[in-house]
Amino acid sequence: VTVTLLDVSDPLAITVAGTMELAADRLDAVVTSPGALHTLLAAETAPGAWRIELVTFDLADPAAPVECDRQQLTAGPGARGLLLARRDQLLLAAENQTATHAFDVTTPTTPQGGFGLPVGAEALALTDTRLVTFAGDELRVQGDEAAELSRDQVWSVFPGGGSEWDLWSGEFHLG
Repeated sequence: VTVTLLDVSDPLAITVAGTMELAADRLDAVVTSPGALHTLLAAETAPGAWRIELVTFDLADPAAPVECDRQQLTAGPGARGLLLARRDQLLLAAENQTATHAFDVTTPTTPQGGFGLPVGAEALALTDTRLVTFAGDELRVQGDEAAELSRDQVWSVFPGGGSEWDLWSGEFHLG
């Protein structure tokens, strides 16, 4: 898998900052932190069986990224990484619609924790006080139930375009 890193500091003059070859059969998700790139990489271990790992790269020199951390999230038949999302020092990695792993990325190149939340997510939204996940036909809200969900609190990630979170109305729509 080849990843091309782009320098978008000047939107009118986007340039290639570097490229990297990843030792993986599949790249399932990617997100950045300051100075780091977090990926969900999949390696086929047997026909139809996959190992999903959170692999972090140091981007201090974007022309020569360096792998600095690797943590296995899941493995088995049909295993897949669904999405990565980051807000401030929190990195979430959702896999197989069965678990979402939470990491502290105060130091972006060395994610800490990785404790599993027993909720899968095809899509998720984070507020200051809540985690909202959508998997299958279930929308789950975890956290401070008394908090209001407003459009300026929500940060969201939705892969694929099959569904969307409407930031203005605070409603979830299936595509």
